[in-house]
Parts: sequence; structure tokens; C-alpha cells
Amino acid sequence: MNKMEISKTDRKPKRNQKEILELKNTITEMKNSLEGFQGRFKQAEERINELKERTTEIIESEKQKKKRLKKIKQSFRDIWNNIKESYIHTMLIPKGEE
Repeated sequence: MNKMEISKTDRKPKRNQKEILELKNTITEMKNSLEGFQGRFKQAEERINELKERTTEIIESEKQKKKRLKKIKQSFRDIWNNIKESYIHTMLIPKGEE
């Protein structure tokens, strides 16, 4: 081997080491990015679950409100019917026969 051949072979390991170091840095950057995405994804999932729970609570509350409103309407109808019956009864009974 002559001097020129030796210097070429000396450069190859240094170049390979540099490429390996660059690849390691790239991999580290990619890992960090992936971890960041995973964290944000997990936060998004948690937020979605919270919103689903809140939506369920709101739906249940609305159902209960509708039930109460239905009962109130029925009570109102009953009271109104009683008032009408009393009024009709009062109108049909001649004065003095009360």
C-alpha cells in the first residue's frame, strides 16, 4: 500500500463516524418529535373523553328537564280541567240551589 491508499482508508472511518453521528442525531430528533406527538395525542384523547362525559351529563340533564316539564304540563292540564269543571258546575246550578 502506498501513502495515497492509506490516506483514503483513513478518511473512510472518519466519514462513516460522521454519518453515523448524523444519523443518531436525526433519530434522536425523530424520537423527540414522536414523543411530543404522543403527548399531544394523549392530551387530545383525554379532552375528548372529558367532552364525551360532559355531553352525556348534559343529555341526561335535558332528559330529566323534559320529564319534569311533561309532569308540570300534565299537572297544569289537571288543574285547568278542574277549574273548567267547577266553572261549568257553577254555571249549571241555578242560584239558590248551591
